Amino acid sequence: MPLKALQTMTAMAEGHAKLSLKNTKVSVFDAVAAIKLYEENIAVQCGYSFIEQQQKSDFESFSEQMMHFWKF
Repeated sequence: MPLKALQTMTAMAEGHAKLSLKNTKVSVFDAVAAIKLYEENIAVQCGYSFIEQQQKSDFESFSEQMMHFWKF
C-alpha cells in the first residue's frame, strides 16, 4: 500500500473523529470508517472493489452499501 494512501486514511480517520465531536483519540470505528470510505472511492473510480471483489455498477448500490454500513 502506498505511503500516500496510509496518510490519506489517517487524515480521514482523524477527520471522522472530529466530525463525531470526540475529544479523545481516533477510535477503531473511525479507522474502519476511513478505510471503508477510501475503499469505496477506489471502487467508484476503478469500477470494482479491491476488498470485496465485486462489480459496482452505479451510485445506488454505493448508497445502499453505505446505508447498511452505517445501519440506517
